Amino acid sequence: MVSYKRIQSICIMYILVWMIAPPLSYDTIWRLLAAGAALIWILLQMIRRKMYYRNQKLHNSSIFFGFSVIVNLGCLIFTDIFYLNFGIISAIYNNITTIILFFAGFVSMYYVKEENYNDLICFFRTSTITAAIFSITST
Repeated sequence: MVSYKRIQSICIMYILVWMIAPPLSYDTIWRLLAAGAALIWILLQMIRRKMYYRNQKLHNSSIFFGFSVIVNLGCLIFTDIFYLNFGIISAIYNNITTIILFFAGFVSMYYVKEENYNDLICFFRTSTITAAIFSITST
């Protein structure tokens, strides 16, 4: 049986690889998979740990981070809609990379606040190996 923690780690590792690997960032299906992985991580975290009510310091940080993300994305999407004449769906689609980047920041903040350093080491190794592979193959 695969545990929730292992599924979450796989989701985060996919998001890290997606952020670093240039071929994955251009096709729509890979973007949707990254957004789906983020959604799976959030849902499993709510089931597994009751993320928001367990740690008050984490709860306060999450509220501030969420407010900052909403303001930033609101400005980006507002700019795309009113100045670049995109539709709402196109504006959200064009900013999905930024949304996933903010999600990666939230996950990093969560793991540091929970002092879950073993998973962070695994994520660091995954991103380092992926970056090395694509820097070698790009030349």
